[in-house]
Amino acid sequence: MLRDYDIFEVLPDGSKIWRVNAYGVENALIALTNVASKTKNECYAINIRSKDIIGRLNEQKPPT
Repeated sequence: MLRDYDIFEVLPDGSKIWRVNAYGVENALIALTNVASKTKNECYAINIRSKDIIGRLNEQKPPT
């Protein structure tokens, strides 16, 4: 079953901004890669209905 996924960008203040919607895991991961390649901010792909996150890029690590 193919699902809809939304790609979000996490801004430096922690707020999230929707970037694009994709249908199916493969398309969602391609869209995620495209969005993340244009920013240094963390981006992720999520199915809003199930809350499943299928990928994260540019993940921000807390300083150690």
